[in-house]
Amino acid sequence: MSIWKTRWGWRAEFMMNGERIRAKGFFQYKDEARQWLKDEKERLKKEVRGPSSTDEHHLLYDLSQVYLTDCETRYGAKTVDEKRFCLERFYKSVGDIAVTDVTSPMVLEFVNERAKTQSANAANKDRKNLRAFYSWIQAMYGIMYDPTAPIKKKPHEKQARRLIPIQDILKVMLAAKGSRPGVDRVILAHGGTKKRGASLDLGG
Repeated sequence: MSIWKTRWGWRAEFMMNGERIRAKGFFQYKDEARQWLKDEKERLKKEVRGPSSTDEHHLLYDLSQVYLTDCETRYGAKTVDEKRFCLERFYKSVGDIAVTDVTSPMVLEFVNERAKTQSANAANKDRKNLRAFYSWIQAMYGIMYDPTAPIKKKPHEKQARRLIPIQDILKVMLAAKGSRPGVDRVILAHGGTKKRGASLDLGG
């Protein structure tokens, strides 16, 4: 879901069932663009499902709020924040549609965009959190639908830690010279740091 301004006026578009819907022409005011988004989504949902569909009770926003409330009683704050950040961005991407209207192509577009703008690892976290959300929906509401199932994990490489060869460490320690070479070597061996609350005997 997006609204942006051009030199001729405001434009608006949103995603539904993997299809990008864009308003024809321009709006003079931003509020007009917002109203078009709301009205057009409602119109398209009625065309597809009909006004009496029970899916209206299973909107993405509503269920995500119930899910996050449940998560707050089972996970730590950091985990809940990660899930909330993912679902908020996903909601903005697909709009306030029923959870059963979310398609695999919509999830794939969301995950791929995250991989492009952030990293493969960040995209995998979003995939994991969306899969957990739909797994919870299946367990709590019996809605056996999961658009995240076909989405594959992105390959990513962990950055290797750089280890200094022991030969190089010995060379530095042997080269350490001064009025108190023994002290210099002690400082090198401990990384030149002093722990809080501990004293370092420099002699003299």
